[in-house]
Amino acid sequence: MAERRPPQERRTYIELDKEFLEGLTVQKNVSQEAILITADKAKLCLIDYKNILESQRDWIAPAGILITLVTSLFATDFKNFLGIQADFWMALYVLLSMATLVWLSIALFHAYKNRGKGEVDVLINMLKKSP
Repeated sequence: MAERRPPQERRTYIELDKEFLEGLTVQKNVSQEAILITADKAKLCLIDYKNILESQRDWIAPAGILITLVTSLFATDFKNFLGIQADFWMALYVLLSMATLVWLSIALFHAYKNRGKGEVDVLINMLKKSP
């Protein structure tokens, strides 16, 4: 009987230099700008930036509370409760609504004042200009 030989392994070769570089366009973008800053100055800039971001959404809580209080004022028939007269309850809701309106106004003012300052570029500029 004739002895069987294993089939010869076929190999395909790719010339990477030729295949890879053919039609390849290389763009370079290696210029860098570095910011050298101390940790305490960076921390102060980040705290200021965090406050800016918070001020842009701090109006949400007083707006929700004001909506609830005003809805309660219009939808509720106040009655005597816990030994307190109905007129007192109504006056309390009116005063709380006014106080919440002031809170909302202040929060909206700060949000308006800091509009557009929540961008990353603003933070980078703060880090560059930190004293």
